[in-house]
Amino acid sequence: MARFKTKNRRSKRKMTIPLAVVAGFLPLGVDVYNSIKGQRPQDIPNTIVNDLTGFNIVDPYHPQWQFAGLKRGLVPIVTGLAIHKFVGGSLGINRMLGNAGIPFIRI
Repeated sequence: MARFKTKNRRSKRKMTIPLAVVAGFLPLGVDVYNSIKGQRPQDIPNTIVNDLTGFNIVDPYHPQWQFAGLKRGLVPIVTGLAIHKFVGGSLGINRMLGNAGIPFIRI
């Protein structure tokens, strides 16, 4: 007796924008934009390093670590990734958004 086979229907992956991850990068982007807007493009590398590592490298021989820099860069990025992973993935919110037919947007 022959058994019937079920078809595996897989949809093509579509481009999505994870809002929590993008929101995590916004404070870093705002700091870089303020450096550009303030006519001080030489401060851009210091701003990026300070926001992602916490070290203020204005004086390269005596760098100072400050948690305030991390609050504007690395902490929001990690928080956005965690929200995307746990809220969107583990709780199934992203799957529900996809099944509802909402284009592009995921948590």
